[in-house]
Amino acid sequence: MTMRPGTRWAMGLFLAVILSGCAVSVGLVPPPPAGYVRVVAAESLHVRTCPSVKCEASTVVYNGQALQVYEYQGNWARVLVIDSGVLGWVQAKYLALP
Repeated sequence: MTMRPGTRWAMGLFLAVILSGCAVSVGLVPPPPAGYVRVVAAESLHVRTCPSVKCEASTVVYNGQALQVYEYQGNWARVLVIDSGVLGWVQAKYLALP
């Protein structure tokens, strides 16, 4: 079986890319792994019982207070308030790097 020169070139390029470990980036940044710490970046923030502003607030956290993030659901983060041990949901846009 003979290959045309263009096919041979394309196969060689394909193999070179695979063997060199080249990766293609599409600009998406996955959320950090579960269990990382963030701080409150708003003056105050309600920690809610579910990921919605319609849910009951179980506590309030304040600027600079540390939260351990476990997961994301849409624009919400499920967190543990490190100081008190309260588990709940906050709007993720109000979290920042410590």
